[in-house]
Amino acid sequence: MNPYVFDNTYFQEVLLGHDSKYLKTASDLELVEKPELKEWVEAYAADQTLFFENYAQAHVKVSE
Repeated sequence: MNPYVFDNTYFQEVLLGHDSKYLKTASDLELVEKPELKEWVEAYAADQTLFFENYAQAHVKVSE
């Protein structure tokens, strides 16, 4: 993981669950344990463009 690159790597790591060498917090692992959250993790892990589009919309909303 490169801290200088903004991408969907986080979601790919979350899908690894306990096998991830980076993610260990309860909130990280909960993202794959709850079906309604896992659906989004899988979508963002597979489609970086979708993640960027949804992130941009959320960022604008929070900023306003």
